[in-house]
Amino acid sequence: MLPHYRPYKIAEHFRMMAALYPNRIDLGIGNNPGTTMVKQALDGINPTYDSYDESISLLRDYLTIKDKPSAHTLGVQPHIDHFPEMWLLSSSATSAKIAAELGIGLSVGTFLLPDINAIHAAKDNIDIYKKHFQASTIKMDAKVMASVFVIVADNEAEVAALQHALDVWLLGKLQFAEFEHFPSVDTAQKYKLNDRDKEVIQAHQARIIAGTQEQVKAQLDDFIATFEVDEVLVAPLIPGIEQRCKTLKLLAEIYL
Repeated sequence: MLPHYRPYKIAEHFRMMAALYPNRIDLGIGNNPGTTMVKQALDGINPTYDSYDESISLLRDYLTIKDKPSAHTLGVQPHIDHFPEMWLLSSSATSAKIAAELGIGLSVGTFLLPDINAIHAAKDNIDIYKKHFQASTIKMDAKVMASVFVIVADNEAEVAALQHALDVWLLGKLQFAEFEHFPSVDTAQKYKLNDRDKEVIQAHQARIIAGTQEQVKAQLDDFIATFEVDEVLVAPLIPGIEQRCKTLKLLAEIYL
């Protein structure tokens, strides 16, 4: 949500976190201003936004500046030796090229893409990024991260129930304000789907990796190999903190 904030402010906040927790902080940025209500709350009725690529460039420069402040130079506090990795959320060739030219990481939000065709088009954007990558002050190699919804459970019946709750939430009705909170398994089971809802849910299936441990490992391994990613950002968007923690625990048993 970079359009809502000034690059200098973001840089100071993340440098402070990097000073407190060295080598544990990543800075991820995107240009989605959010829903209508979010935009009005943060920016007023008639907001104006700076050039996106210029804002990213300024943020990178502020994040990595080492000069001490003086009468003629602007410093950024606190002083740090190790800069956070910087990732640009991308769903287009344009933003992939911006990330490459600025020498920052590329985060492909496959969970944001509408269908299987768009997800496969993301592979072309990754290739563009790697082809045009230029080293910069952030001192990162060309790195690609992919984000995906993941559900892991002990049996297929439990997987199906949890995934149906995610399917219902992803309908996104009323700008994702249809429910007071993320729908429970029971709420999702009672939800009345119309024909259009069923079409939308079917289109969303490519955005979700779900199954038992063995099934999810096979799907994730194939996903990683297909997109040639260095990191995977897992979004266990399912009902209840206990179930979300369980998904992460079961994933850890597979890969750690």
